Amino acid sequence: MCNARSVKKTSPLERKLERLSQIRNAHPDIDVSADLQYLLGNKSSLVVAKAAAVVAERESTACIPQLIESFHRLLAAGNDGDPRCGAKIEVAKALWLMAADAETVFLKGIRHFQYDGIAWGGAVADTATELRGLCGLGLVRMKYRDVMLELVNLLVDKEAPAQVAAARALGESEREDAIPLLRLRVLAGRAEAEVVEECFRALLALSLDKSFSFVAGHLESKDVGVSEAAALAIGGAKHRDSFAVLRDSLANRNAYDPVRGTLFLAIATLRDDDAIGFLIDALHSEDAEAAIGALALYKGDEKIATRVRSAVPKSGPLAAVFRREFGE
Repeated sequence: MCNARSVKKTSPLERKLERLSQIRNAHPDIDVSADLQYLLGNKSSLVVAKAAAVVAERESTACIPQLIESFHRLLAAGNDGDPRCGAKIEVAKALWLMAADAETVFLKGIRHFQYDGIAWGGAVADTATELRGLCGLGLVRMKYRDVMLELVNLLVDKEAPAQVAAARALGESEREDAIPLLRLRVLAGRAEAEVVEECFRALLALSLDKSFSFVAGHLESKDVGVSEAAALAIGGAKHRDSFAVLRDSLANRNAYDPVRGTLFLAIATLRDDDAIGFLIDALHSEDAEAAIGALALYKGDEKIATRVRSAVPKSGPLAAVFRREFGE
């Protein structure tokens, strides 16, 4: 009797996924658009999702019509055709990244909700949150004429990540009529800190001079999340008064104020000489540990790391904090 070794057969799905892996690793000069177009038409949402991701990586604009067709097909297939919205998300992401003129996709996507059954008791969750956000960004990038009407709905979406995406999209719109919408979202309250921070960042991106005092005014908010959001947004802004308002806010807080650590981080984020000098000086104060944590942002900068190392004791608790934060 022959002792032939059994050969494991690969399924059609496995072969398509292997082909996608080969395409992903192909030389950039090799035209693989025909293969990708074919795979985008596959009935498996997993194959479509992975194919769309490769299209985005390779910036294969020749595949844009097939991406659009695939999105509408997946949308018509319902939840079972695209569990957890995974393929539609990847398709929308590819179209957004390639700045595609895909109005029909983005309009349907920004209005789409998908509730999928989750294990453990059959609870349902909206798995289209990321899709709505990506489509909002896509409409901005393609300069859709009525984008504000779509983004105002997204800004009050039930899901915080969608609101964050709406604020980001408004910030990228380069339209000053977005400013009142962002201010209203902040003033309305009942928003997650991440949403408020993105609104602040968007406001400062749209008009630094018009929005700086509005954002800075929220540093003293009684809501810790709002105060921290304002600090981080100001830390990322290049305004002439950024350091001064962060430093003054820090000076007005007691040692137990939960916002102090965030203020130190925001000051470090400014990345200017005055801010760094302030943090180096703080190494000789009761705020030394917080200052080290903030200065760790510069651990890859040997010049600044040397200054910190010189200001910290060679042994003791503070030395241990330095070694931990700077990886030494």
